[in-house]
Amino acid sequence: MMERLMLFVLGIAVPDAYISNAIEREALAMAGLVATISSADISAREGRLVLSDFYMGDPAGFAGGGLIIADSLTVVLNIDEERKKTADGRSVKHLKQIKIEAPRLLLEITEEGSNFQAVIQNIDQWDAQGSSLYVIDKFLMKDASLSIISSEETNSDIVVDMPPLELNNVGDFIKPLTRKQLGQTLMRSIAQAVGEATRTADPNRLDNLVGGASEMIHRALDIPALPPVISGGN
Repeated sequence: MMERLMLFVLGIAVPDAYISNAIEREALAMAGLVATISSADISAREGRLVLSDFYMGDPAGFAGGGLIIADSLTVVLNIDEERKKTADGRSVKHLKQIKIEAPRLLLEITEEGSNFQAVIQNIDQWDAQGSSLYVIDKFLMKDASLSIISSEETNSDIVVDMPPLELNNVGDFIKPLTRKQLGQTLMRSIAQAVGEATRTADPNRLDNLVGGASEMIHRALDIPALPPVISGGN
């Protein structure tokens, strides 16, 4: 996707369909998800890409209400250092910020786990190709809401507000992240924030929605630790 932005920065027009197709391919390959946008607004001077009506669907086997839906998702590229190299000469894509404003997240709990667990498992098993490396100064998700449903009661949900999620210095120029490591890091952080938000829900309503709610939610968000970051890879 960032290659499309760089083409625009160099003065080459990039149709929305190209960006949309790139997002769809990446989400499907990385996490087995459907992802769509309605449009992409690019500011070449600022290195800014704004995706409107961002939709990331559920993994296979879940209700399909949408894992993350947001009116806008913004990516800001550091144009001056976009191709900064590591000490051993590899190019690194330097992003100033990824920002998701007012997204609506869906946690679906089943006897086997949750949709977030399934997505993270898909990313962990992804056989990524290519050698793209990334450094992100800031990842910000704010004004988010979380809907909690169970596989038995998909027509009934509990909605809670989520605290802002801010990550700083995701990767660095000594150990930049591969695409797979970036996906693992961001999705694990989002899943952790989802777990924290569930603690603000009314425990009685949760128990009515999901029998043995506390234990099931804990199991549904039990995510394996991320392996240590190793420089290089895919």
